[in-house]
Amino acid sequence: MAEILTSTYRADLMRRFYDDTQENEYYMFIGNDVNEVGAKITSVNSHFSQQQFMNNILFGKKIQKDEIQFMVKYYPWQQGNVFDEYDDKTNLVDKRFYCVVGPNINNTGDYRVFKCLSNNSGAAVKTHPEWSNDNLDGVYPIPTDGYIWQYMYRLTAAEFEAYNASGFVPVIGDYNKDPYNIANTGYATVPTTIGSEVTNIKVENAEENFGYTSASGEIDSVDYSGVITADPYTNSPLNEITNYYTGFTFSIELGGSSSNTIIYEVASYTYDEATNTGQFDLEVDLNQLTQDGIAPNQRWKVTPKVKIEGDGTGAEALSVVTNGSVTDIQVINKGSGYNSVTASVVDPNFDFDPEDANTVDVRASIRPILSPKGGHNADPLLELEARRLLMYAYITETDSLSIGPTGTFSFVGLVKNPQWANTALYTANTGGPDVFDNRIAVITDDYQNTFQNDIITQVDADNEVIFSGKVHEVNTSANTIYISEYLGPYTNTANNSSSFDPNFNLLASSGSPITINTPVEDNITRSPLVQRSGLIYFMEDITPLDRTDKSREEFKLVLEF
Repeated sequence: MAEILTSTYRADLMRRFYDDTQENEYYMFIGNDVNEVGAKITSVNSHFSQQQFMNNILFGKKIQKDEIQFMVKYYPWQQGNVFDEYDDKTNLVDKRFYCVVGPNINNTGDYRVFKCLSNNSGAAVKTHPEWSNDNLDGVYPIPTDGYIWQYMYRLTAAEFEAYNASGFVPVIGDYNKDPYNIANTGYATVPTTIGSEVTNIKVENAEENFGYTSASGEIDSVDYSGVITADPYTNSPLNEITNYYTGFTFSIELGGSSSNTIIYEVASYTYDEATNTGQFDLEVDLNQLTQDGIAPNQRWKVTPKVKIEGDGTGAEALSVVTNGSVTDIQVINKGSGYNSVTASVVDPNFDFDPEDANTVDVRASIRPILSPKGGHNADPLLELEARRLLMYAYITETDSLSIGPTGTFSFVGLVKNPQWANTALYTANTGGPDVFDNRIAVITDDYQNTFQNDIITQVDADNEVIFSGKVHEVNTSANTIYISEYLGPYTNTANNSSSFDPNFNLLASSGSPITINTPVEDNITRSPLVQRSGLIYFMEDITPLDRTDKSREEFKLVLEF
């Protein structure tokens, strides 16, 4: 039997972790992947490997809370591509059902994300959706290729450049990051009253159904009691049978635009042979046509009625008939509050009998597609199958001066809530430093007795090694050596998280002494980090990168849930 971890479950895990990042401190720790004997360390999911990682930290950068981004896959709009359409019966994970329209082809100079509501039966795209401030419902039908797009959100060029990573882009915007978290009831508690909208109705047998009729033209006159005299186009004549169109839908385009259509039900119909016009008595209240702005010369159509039934309200749709077949359904009003819904094309009263074996009539089969709860774009994270978070950290020029512009690093990790030695400086209210240097800096006039990557030690009165570390940098202009990888198998000194003891001088591997300048405590700078503190959530050994005075590292860690 199938066992399904739903997208809601994964999105909920992601949201919970996001909330945790807002309530706690996360750091990107950077170090070397070489152990005490110079062998390369390969990361594995073990306690020993985590300890090795912590032993080799060179510096760290705090991940700012507003730099943590929800991420979705990057699907750029490209002419000729076929995008998957949203369907409430389809597993959309890893489907290309939305597109990103970039500044190279749009007129807004930024990135706009649109979700595909209809792909015109798998057609290739020809024209990209163009965002408009005048489009209030955010739905963009494209006449050239038949696609229908739902606008989702905007990315500025700066946001895209900063946060795009490994084929993913952030979900940006003023949206509720957890719209279903009802106070005191926990996550993913969705009120059943939210319901969905009917945003698309699919014709399941567009190539097989047959026997339907339609007509179109322009309004000749309007009797505001509810009767319209309709003048048909010559290529779309009206039937002469009385009440032939009773029960049909009579639709009128307001402002000459098919995207602004109003529909009525035909109560009765008569044909005037002398004028070649039809009189349609519509199911309307007195003066309703006046209120709706119906007037002569507006375009009209009469088509078989689409009947929508369900537990919501307000959904309306219009059938599109081509050469006797219902080929499409145009949703006029999406309605709201639907959890269960059905739709059908009402059988015409005349010239249609699909049960008669002597006819070629075939009834259209249509299926309404419900939006996610609350409608499209109510919860962009869940709708776009977001299940990844970006943890972003950037080493600025100022940061680079703080951590040293030399050396090589090849180990990166994500650490939660490291502790800090100077609790007076780094309190629970102020948090930890934005960036920290994990090396021990020693000012000594004997700096010439050692060199980069030299192993230096301290020995006690019994000539026992009590401290060992690697020279990471020698700054000759400041008479300073920087020591890294100093967490060996030695006893820590009192009130410290390493065994470095300022009461003992250092020895180079050659045996030459390295005397700390006096006063000793003024010539030693320790790391603010309580060594080996914090929870390791991620670590990776990477291709070694050399630092220079011009280095500006950008770390982008994408976590999948």
